[in-house]
Amino acid sequence: MQLPLGFEPPTMRLAVLGSGSSGNVAVVDWGSQRLLLDAGLSCREIEKRLRSVGLEPRGFAGVLLTHEHSDHIRGAARFAGRHEVPIYATAGTLSGLDFGRYPV
Repeated sequence: MQLPLGFEPPTMRLAVLGSGSSGNVAVVDWGSQRLLLDAGLSCREIEKRLRSVGLEPRGFAGVLLTHEHSDHIRGAARFAGRHEVPIYATAGTLSGLDFGRYPV
C-alpha cells in the first residue's frame, strides 16, 4: 500500500507495565489514542506505572480485558470509574468485576 505523499502515520508503542501472576497490564499508545490492555494491578499502581513511561491516566479510549482472572482485572473497575473510560470485555469477564464501589 502506497501512503499519500507527506502522510506520516502516528507512531505506535506498546509498554508492558506488569506481567505475571502478580498482575498483567499493558498500554498501546498511538497518536492521540491510548488503550489499556488488562488491569491486573491496583488502580494506584497502574497510574504510577503509566507515569513512569510518560503517560497520564486520563484520556484513555478504554480498558480491554482479556479474561476474568484477578491478575487481569484487579484494578479495572476503579481505573475505569476514576478516569471515566469504558471497559471492553465479554459478559463473563464483566461479571467478575465489582462495579459497586466504582460505577462506570
